[in-house]
Amino acid sequence: MKRILWLSGIALGLWLGIYLWPHVDSSKEEQIQWPNLVSLNINRIIFKDFSLLNQTGKWKVRVKEQDFPANKEEVESLLRFISQNKPKRVLDKINSDKWSQFGLNKDNSLVIEAEEKQIQLILGGENPSQDGVYALSNILPNTLLLLPFDYEQELKKNPKDFYQLAIFSFADEDLKKVQIEKKGQPYLVLKKGEKEDFQFLYPEEYKKEKVNSSEATSLFFNLATLKAQDLLYVDPKNLSPPLYTYTLELKNLTSLSLQIYSYEDSNYLLKLDKNPWYYLLDQAGLNGINKKPFLLKDRHFLNFVQEDVKRIELASPEKSLDIVYKDREKVWKVVGSGEEFSGASLYLWELQDLEYLDITGKLPSDLSVVLSLTLKNKMNKDLVDVEFFSTKDKDKFWVKIAEDRYYLVQTDLVKNLTSKLKEN
Repeated sequence: MKRILWLSGIALGLWLGIYLWPHVDSSKEEQIQWPNLVSLNINRIIFKDFSLLNQTGKWKVRVKEQDFPANKEEVESLLRFISQNKPKRVLDKINSDKWSQFGLNKDNSLVIEAEEKQIQLILGGENPSQDGVYALSNILPNTLLLLPFDYEQELKKNPKDFYQLAIFSFADEDLKKVQIEKKGQPYLVLKKGEKEDFQFLYPEEYKKEKVNSSEATSLFFNLATLKAQDLLYVDPKNLSPPLYTYTLELKNLTSLSLQIYSYEDSNYLLKLDKNPWYYLLDQAGLNGINKKPFLLKDRHFLNFVQEDVKRIELASPEKSLDIVYKDREKVWKVVGSGEEFSGASLYLWELQDLEYLDITGKLPSDLSVVLSLTLKNKMNKDLVDVEFFSTKDKDKFWVKIAEDRYYLVQTDLVKNLTSKLKEN
């Protein structure tokens, strides 16, 4: 008897589950006209805590009556998503007293106002199979819908997801001159010529110095592609005087002025004169656009043509090794053993690419040579003859190229060549 009652209970539960479970209305699935939002003239998109406003073709993010620039691509991406993701299923009719059963809440809603119509979506919870979320829409009033699961993430977006965090709209090739003041004093003026060459206009003592094209190109590129971490409204009365003031001159003869201020948590604020909001920068963002004049100098100091090098003589306090380039075989080989020496071309490139951090005419007497290197041409004539002296830093060395000329460099070249010496 107990077994019969138990089986009857299961059957009743299954019957109630089937009866109470929202049913699919296949006829309405076919009839529903899901909107193509991309083709509508959208004026406003309203989230719970913010809205997106279309002001004569330019989108803004409005948060607590404060407007920020919006990334148009992100707004259009949202509209495309809704247009392309119609309900997976149309379920039962539903009254407001049943909303809570499906997690439906007006606070979790999205309203899209267009000139042609207004569209509202209210999201609920996941369905038991977790392949969608319950929803309501005025497109099909008082009807429970099942939308694709991704809707939950789309409607959870915050204002920052739509901010235009890219600060400038010009390309780096359009930037022609960068002028920087540091704490109100001239700091750097760098100009780009018609042939993409660069010239120091300030500091005065750098005017005759050659500019490191790679570093200068990086500076111009970093400025053009600079992105903020966030957008803020800040009371200027709470800020100290600017750390840096930039004036950027563009190819079309227009100029932009911006100021950078210290801010909390080791961050910085960037302010464009014309905008009421501030861009939040982290330390990495500032470092990319704040290069010291010294680092913009061409600091290469070893000049030779790699193709002219036919012999390399290496020596450490423990071992010496000579290698020669075999033109017919196009390989480097160790003199004596005839074994192939791999990586020589890379080491030559690293040597040629060394940049000094400092220059001195005399070294302390306690510093010793850890590696010497001589490059020779096919006539066995010296092209480069250098010695590397150790310092207290394992990756820094003084390089001697003349009796009273030493260059401080930071490199792994010495460590790598010393290891190669031990291998051969």
